[in-house]
Amino acid sequence: MKNIGKTFGTMFGLIVIVLMILPTLVSAAIVNEQRIGGYNPDPGGPIYADTAAIDSVGNDVVAVFSQQTQQGGFYNVYITKSVNGGGAWSNPVRVFNQNVDQLNPDVVLVDINENLVAFIVWKQGGYLKSKALYLSNLSCWEIYSQGQQPKTLTDEGVYNYPRIAGKNYYSDGHYAYVFIVWEAYVSNQRYEIQMKTCLWEENANPSISWSDVIIVARDFSSYSLRHPTIDFDIDVVITYDCINRGTNINDVKFKRYFFTFSSLYPEYNDPFDLGVSIFPTQYDYYYPEITIKFADYRVVVVGQKIDDVNYIIGRSCDFSLAWDTAINVGNSSVAPSLRGVAVDSTVPDERDEPKFDGGIKAMWANNSKITSRKLKVVSGSLTALGTEDTDTYGYYDGELTHVAISLTYVYEETIREVFGHHVYMNYPGSVIYYTENGD
Repeated sequence: MKNIGKTFGTMFGLIVIVLMILPTLVSAAIVNEQRIGGYNPDPGGPIYADTAAIDSVGNDVVAVFSQQTQQGGFYNVYITKSVNGGGAWSNPVRVFNQNVDQLNPDVVLVDINENLVAFIVWKQGGYLKSKALYLSNLSCWEIYSQGQQPKTLTDEGVYNYPRIAGKNYYSDGHYAYVFIVWEAYVSNQRYEIQMKTCLWEENANPSISWSDVIIVARDFSSYSLRHPTIDFDIDVVITYDCINRGTNINDVKFKRYFFTFSSLYPEYNDPFDLGVSIFPTQYDYYYPEITIKFADYRVVVVGQKIDDVNYIIGRSCDFSLAWDTAINVGNSSVAPSLRGVAVDSTVPDERDEPKFDGGIKAMWANNSKITSRKLKVVSGSLTALGTEDTDTYGYYDGELTHVAISLTYVYEETIREVFGHHVYMNYPGSVIYYTENGD
């Protein structure tokens, strides 16, 4: 999410990015686009980045990404922050210094008792790791007396695509729930979906308690479960690809859980219940993405549909889990890949008539351009508003596949607006930040 209302003028001073990204391809700058990590054209050797994520609360934004520690070196997870809605960014800070690749980071920024805490998860060798950092100084809190060591979430194995969600849970503001979900390789080309939860208590000595591994969904005979994504607001909602290992036909499954403060475990969990199918079958992965629009408790899922013409498919449900008809959100000429499509939601202030109609936005890669579209629910059905918007175009040579979006609502004395914070990967390996007004 983002505040460009007050900072847009500042961003004119940041158009240096273009010459830093692709000198051979770029002829003009986009004023609200910034390189925040990755490719460095210094003759001493380029530094590349891979996979990125972003989240925000008001004017505060955090982005995480994997970046080479040196030319040809290992990829480690870095974090950078902005406290003025993306107008300026801090120098990236390495989350955990290791001579091993750290990949596929994800982040959620949570306001806990007026302290902003960034919870990060990533894949490191045969393990999944997690760490919590205060936004104020990006300092790390101890977890189980390990000092600056991150929390190891899993035993050694094959784990991919960790995703994270969390929020302040109680009105007194001292607690937060955080949920981390991932795919785990079991055997015989079979994957299952696993999860851990933690409770953060903000007091004189902040503490964090972790659940054991929770099996979200598994199948011993026919199905591999891949590419989970998660969101949390009252309920925890999870969606993932479900592929039949015999036919290679894939659809998208959805599951919902209810948690209480008294337990880190869901009230009911049957791992052999694979959930509800919400997208039609196809011979490719959807890589689904999910968000909750809390105003009317609407769960929105988007994914990448392979057809005669590739497109982005969307569907939503209400609190009763009554799903509407799937819609074509927009066109895409890029084959599906992890985080090749993103979706997020926010709720404008009621007095704002609302600045961001619908409160939902999808974003994806379409060959050499970044495309987005606003969504809303009309008479109980998800609807795509207007036409597709090209956020940036022509600099990416078809190599762009990894995107993430975060929407934020900024309420100040003179500003009540929704802003969108985008990160995406640029050939040959930059993390690009793009900010835009949600009007």
